[in-house]
Amino acid sequence: MSKNNNDVQNADKSVSFIAENVIIEGSITSNTGIVEILGNIKGDCMIENLTIREVGFVKGKITGNIVKIKGTVEGNIEAKVLRIFSTGKILGDISYDILSIEDGAEIHGLLKKNTISENANSTSSIINNKKKEDKK
Repeated sequence: MSKNNNDVQNADKSVSFIAENVIIEGSITSNTGIVEILGNIKGDCMIENLTIREVGFVKGKITGNIVKIKGTVEGNIEAKVLRIFSTGKILGDISYDILSIEDGAEIHGLLKKNTISENANSTSSIINNKKKEDKK
């Protein structure tokens, strides 16, 4: 049985939750769908579409295409599109293509807008290369 286009589109829109009472020690990788973190992550996150909810906490590097910060991050962030909400707190350096910061957000680190040459190393490529390395 083969997947049709609707199945693929629905898979890309699927949402995975890391619940508030969950603590994960180790890296997380996802190149499809949306990941929402309400719990605690102690490790790097390489996720295409990531939301850290108000009660969520990540201690590690975050790499993603679309990253929304409503909770707390202790680590550097690399994102194509980064939105930091009023409840967001970041302790680390940030590199981005598009940045939105709401009043009240806290950032303790450097901000760097990506250049065109840096965009050639897209997050998708980074995540896919990581998967290839893991298979070896």
